[in-house]
Amino acid sequence: MDNFNLNRTPVLKFVIPLILGILSFKLGPLFYEAHFEFIVFIILYTLFSALLLREHRTLVGVYWMLFFFLFGGIHTRLSQLSYQQSHFSNYVESDYMILRIDDKVQLKNSTRCISTLLYTGSDSLGLMQSTGKLMTYISNDSDIQLALGQCLLVKYKFYLEKPNSNPHVFDYKEYLNNRGIYHRGHFKKEDLVLLPNLNYDNLSIKSKRLRNTCINHLSQLLTKENNLAVAAAMILGERKLLSEELYEAYTDTGAVHVLAVSGLHVGILASFILLLFKLVPTRSTTMKLVQTAVIISTIWAFAFLTGLAAAVTRAALMFTLYFLGKGLMRKANSINILASAALIMLIYDPHYLFQAGFQFSFLALLGILTFYGPIYRSLIFKWWPFKYLWSGIAVSISAQLFVSPLAIGYFHKLPSYFWLSGIFAVPAAYAILALGLISLSLLLILGSSNQLIDILGYLLDNIISCFNTVIFKIQELPFCSADNLWISATSVLLFYIALLFFTLFVKNKDSRYVYGILMCLIIQSIIHNFENVSAWDKSTLYVYDSYKGTVLDYIASGNLYQYTSEDLDPRSINFVAKNNRLYNRVLTQLDQTPSEITKHQNLYKIKDKLLLIDPRKADLQWSTSEPTDYIILTGKYKGNIYELNRQYCPKMIILDGTVKDKLWAYQRAAKNLDIPIHHTSKQGAYTISL
Repeated sequence: MDNFNLNRTPVLKFVIPLILGILSFKLGPLFYEAHFEFIVFIILYTLFSALLLREHRTLVGVYWMLFFFLFGGIHTRLSQLSYQQSHFSNYVESDYMILRIDDKVQLKNSTRCISTLLYTGSDSLGLMQSTGKLMTYISNDSDIQLALGQCLLVKYKFYLEKPNSNPHVFDYKEYLNNRGIYHRGHFKKEDLVLLPNLNYDNLSIKSKRLRNTCINHLSQLLTKENNLAVAAAMILGERKLLSEELYEAYTDTGAVHVLAVSGLHVGILASFILLLFKLVPTRSTTMKLVQTAVIISTIWAFAFLTGLAAAVTRAALMFTLYFLGKGLMRKANSINILASAALIMLIYDPHYLFQAGFQFSFLALLGILTFYGPIYRSLIFKWWPFKYLWSGIAVSISAQLFVSPLAIGYFHKLPSYFWLSGIFAVPAAYAILALGLISLSLLLILGSSNQLIDILGYLLDNIISCFNTVIFKIQELPFCSADNLWISATSVLLFYIALLFFTLFVKNKDSRYVYGILMCLIIQSIIHNFENVSAWDKSTLYVYDSYKGTVLDYIASGNLYQYTSEDLDPRSINFVAKNNRLYNRVLTQLDQTPSEITKHQNLYKIKDKLLLIDPRKADLQWSTSEPTDYIILTGKYKGNIYELNRQYCPKMIILDGTVKDKLWAYQRAAKNLDIPIHHTSKQGAYTISL
């Protein structure tokens, strides 16, 4: 707790304003656009003032904080697509692009690739260098065998990534934008040409190839698919092999963090290297420098091999700063190192701040640095097994304290036995990472398996099997996970303010901070209950955007009545509707039509609104008794708008995501008849307040 001191952690004075500046741009981008030149002037003024007014320490500190605040906003502004002049999307008169395959995933009908654009131009012989990444979908009808680092000549054809238009769902567009991807392109066989003589390999692609080679080696040592998936995730940072069932088990038990290469894995690797150096004890300055260089280079090699995710980048930076400080004979402050890592990463790319991996990684470690000591010291055990168990539980609790509000906000669930899975997760991670790295190193050096490698592989296989068995057993315990939770962004903020007060209380032992904790929790409870009551007072019909089938929800007073296509699986329904149902605080899903709805075949009268779904099955004579407020057409309807208008006199027509073939004809007819039309695939989910 002594680490948490602004006087001893000066970097916090810079990183907090930087974070606030980045957030200020997200909340008010128009302010930065309208006052861009003025803000740049203020940034330069504060920078020179901070450098020149050295004798006024307080004023200099204020200038530096103002500088980092404004720098955060302007830096985020300049990182936007509109300021990337060499981006391929600016070459509007181009006909061709040359792209490099950086990553690929095999889908059912296509291969999804993350591609880097290298050249673009009006003809294949006069291309200019360009920048930018493209989410590329290549149809499986192409006979080209795609490989990492491969270059393709394709037609200049792409689209802006479309946001997910269903309410409260995961925003995949924002997810890609925060990683520098703004467009997608769909290409068929005739749209592309393989360029076998063009090779633009970089360190990232080489590390991915090495990772794939390592996965192939692991597949020879491990007997089960789940074991290979866990080994690939924990050792190499490759999570594509994880099945939905396995990933859910680790999520429900709170052990999912071991599947993402992070500070735990980097720390284990660093401890192995330190152990090796201890076998050759020396106090030579040269040897200490060699030790520092070997540890830092090994950590960064491991970080590149595992994909440089936010969590492993943070850990690599922290260990680099720690060992550099130790090499310079300076005492390292953990909070200061954590803040320095955040500062470096956000200056490199401000969009890191909006990546869940970055947030969880820093919050978990901040929780450990803040609360582990007080929690561990709250109980004293003399017998070492109890000490070890309590140490593991204390680490899990301290990390979970800072992570839980954000986890509920993102994933709407909270594991109950995170402390129990944590007892097994840490030693399992040590064993799996040690055996895995040693086995892979021997295989890469020797090129083939031998008896020693087989023994190591056998041990690795059985340890992972035991660990998976423990995880599944914990998942079977009653109340393993609190699911279907929903809290608003306001509630998340209030929880973190309460945690701040709790931190100050633990540090200063001042009971006044308890009043701050109680006040935050009371306000959060009032707001949360008000949101619940507001949600239950509404009666709303949702027509979701789903290309796989029709999904409609009628939500009233916490009750849900759904209408879906018969062939639509529950997973597809949950993908488009689950979060919105949680947001509306659905308590019960009705199997029967609620009393306030009158139904006759596919005609529904909800209060004073008449709704027709799928006119193919409607009773035409009954339907003409009064005008229809809404007609919802699906891809299965093959009629025309003029016929519908004669029979039902609709006030509005809604086309769901399955309508593709006759879209243009529907829109033209609706325009001629002066009937409003809404297509969910183009305009988003449609909401009807009743």
